[in-house]
Amino acid sequence: MESKKENELVLIPKSERYIQYMLEVIIKLPRTEKFSIGTEYKTSMYQMLTHIMYLTKLTQSKRLEYINLIDAELNSQRIFLRIMNKYKWIDEKKFSVAMDVLQNIMPKTIRNEFYKCLTYEKLLKAHNLSQKGKTSKNEIILFNMKKEENLNWLCEALKASTYEHGPYRTFYVNIPRKRKIESARYIDRIVHRWVVDNFLDKYFMSEFIYTSYAFVKDKSVKIAVLDVQKAMKCCKKNWDNYYILKMDILQLFENIDRKILLTILER
Repeated sequence: MESKKENELVLIPKSERYIQYMLEVIIKLPRTEKFSIGTEYKTSMYQMLTHIMYLTKLTQSKRLEYINLIDAELNSQRIFLRIMNKYKWIDEKKFSVAMDVLQNIMPKTIRNEFYKCLTYEKLLKAHNLSQKGKTSKNEIILFNMKKEENLNWLCEALKASTYEHGPYRTFYVNIPRKRKIESARYIDRIVHRWVVDNFLDKYFMSEFIYTSYAFVKDKSVKIAVLDVQKAMKCCKKNWDNYYILKMDILQLFENIDRKILLTILER
């Protein structure tokens, strides 16, 4: 993911997984030209391999287009596999293996889940988690005075697509240094919690690397410190001298291009 200024995050496909998948399947395909669909399948794989190799030659701003082309080829290959399986041109075992690999590689599409998760009970749970430790704040006290009415209104607004996120309240804190904080309305924070618990946590958390700690369930600063100490001992044992690089991304969230982010999520 990258902005016009080319200073944002970049989504790079796991090329090794694509290449391994293609080579494994090509080897298992029949060597004969008897079935033209097999030839088309191989052609699609070679074309996809060309796109993958070409990615390294592109500027970051053009990579998303080629990632989409790769996904298009993957969709075509799924169709080819179904046709070959239908007419028994490949056995069931090879078909299952190939489809499983494709399923793991391709972007995951979440279907028919929004309204299943959009219930009063789930919004109430999100509300209870959002207010934890903050029930004495005026904004939450006012919300709780008409809790059932507010949650029912929010549920209906989300169902009717009339809900709109409100403006952020800006303030500054000086611990440990001066930092700008933007706080959403309480009702918006309920929506944040509902989205995280029912969609982001369920479908995205498993894709994070193990050493992700911020806002991750069952992770904490203490666990992060212990893991760093363990890594330091390992480095000391293997290489004696080692270095620790401490860095931060300046204004990360402010610089994320939301249009590009939504495009990636839609994939």
